[in-house]
Amino acid sequence: DNLQYDLSYEDEKGVWRYVEVKSLSNNNSFVLTQAEKNYGIENNAFYEFALVTDKNIHRISNPFTFEIGDIFEVNESFTAEVKDYQIHFKLNTK
Repeated sequence: DNLQYDLSYEDEKGVWRYVEVKSLSNNNSFVLTQAEKNYGIENNAFYEFALVTDKNIHRISNPFTFEIGDIFEVNESFTAEVKDYQIHFKLNTK
C-alpha cells in the first residue's frame, strides 16, 4: 500500500491520528522504512506507534519530537541505525 501508517482514528477532540503498528523483537527494536520515517516526521503531531510485545501494546504518541540538539539517530527516546543501502550502478550497456 501507499499509506505510511497501518490505521487511523479520530480522537476525542476530533483530530485524526495515524498509527504505525510494529512488533518488537527481543531487544525492543523494529524496522522502520524510510517512507515511514519521513511520514512520521512530517506528521509528528498526529503520528504514533503501537509497539507490540508478547504481553503488551505500548502506545507512543509523537515519537519524533526531539529535544534541542537531538537528532533522529540519537535522542532521549531511541537510537536509530542504518542497516541497509540500495546501490544503483551506472552501467555501460554498449
